[in-house]
Amino acid sequence: MKKIIKPQLGTVRYNLKESKETLKQSRKESPISLWFSYGKRQRLRYSIGISVGYADWDFERQRVRRNRSLIINSATVNRYLDKLQNELIRDHSELVLEGKEVNNEVLRSILDRLTNRNIESEVKVIQDDFFVFADEFIEEKRGSIENVTLLLYKQSLKKLKLFSDSTTSIDFTSFTRPILNDFKRFLEVEQGFKLNTISKHFKSIKTIVLEGKRRGLIGDVDFRLFSIPTEEPTKIYLSENEICKMKDLDLSNDKTMELARDIFLVGCYTGQRISDYNRLSGIDIVEKDGVHFFEILQKKSGVKVNCPITQELKEIMHRYNNQPPPKLSDQKINKYLKLIGRRLDMNEDVLCHDTKGGVKRTYIRPKWEMLESHTARRSFCTNMYLKGMSIQDIMHFSGHKTEKEFLKYIRITSDERTRHILRQGFFNV
Repeated sequence: MKKIIKPQLGTVRYNLKESKETLKQSRKESPISLWFSYGKRQRLRYSIGISVGYADWDFERQRVRRNRSLIINSATVNRYLDKLQNELIRDHSELVLEGKEVNNEVLRSILDRLTNRNIESEVKVIQDDFFVFADEFIEEKRGSIENVTLLLYKQSLKKLKLFSDSTTSIDFTSFTRPILNDFKRFLEVEQGFKLNTISKHFKSIKTIVLEGKRRGLIGDVDFRLFSIPTEEPTKIYLSENEICKMKDLDLSNDKTMELARDIFLVGCYTGQRISDYNRLSGIDIVEKDGVHFFEILQKKSGVKVNCPITQELKEIMHRYNNQPPPKLSDQKINKYLKLIGRRLDMNEDVLCHDTKGGVKRTYIRPKWEMLESHTARRSFCTNMYLKGMSIQDIMHFSGHKTEKEFLKYIRITSDERTRHILRQGFFNV
């Protein structure tokens, strides 16, 4: 009868050389030891050449802490520990299967081969590099924040690296008033950015610096230096008449343009953000008291809203087997919206104001050129306001948490607001 020889599996544990109590009372680092148990009560202790402090080590998981560690490349070190463990167990199993002798000397020679890389020196070098720390921090955030926020962090860090390479070398001690002022001028003059764009980059860098301070890598910083004043951008909305013209436009000869238009209109009729109205599907449709709604858990705020499926929405969904339009990239939606705006002769001059390159500007842009996916949400809020719906009720559908934030979406002229107030009956005219 044939037999299958099962290898004797060893067990790996990582411990610190010094006791937990000793390390807790001191600021010293302790070498990490690999303990390998195999055979009948046989054990090997092996120092892998990495030292960590009490605050850096997760005693339960036997790994370097990911979020609260002062070691910037903690993820890299932990991957190394995993690899060392897996390869040692594999090599030990192969020796057992081959019937070869296994003892501490043999195992130590295997570990000497596996640990040829000097990880300890890598850790110390990386601790001095702000940009390596920032890259690691951004990667840690992947999956826990929106992709658009992740992209902004990367773009901001890229600009800071460009500044560091061309002007002032950035390290953990660089976040002072003179250097941050120089960075702001670099973004204004060299990059030609608008004031609001500069403000976004400073906020992103501030988030990274805050994490560096929390981990003890960065000393005292005046975080008020990261506060760049913003200005209200010039934005447009589409009137109900303009939305109706867009809805009635025959785009059957260009299905992608038609899809972009239909997705945008869903935003105009629901008041949601692009991240919500561009991902609706049949599973989001619910019925309550004979009325169908889109039940939406807003991605950004976590607020749940129920948007009634109006006759206009039903007309759009009819083109897609009574389902919401399929998803299309934000870039394509914005591209086709401008083409549609031009076809509809949205040539109205819009007076714009902003600060670019440190200089205040006033200039004219045609309305079609300013069409974007977020115009839909702005149009819903403004049109409902002009129709007399209360601010609180509009916020119920839009999901705005504060009236201050909501009022930024009401894009009407002073004359329009005056006529709106008169219609409320407050004046005997």
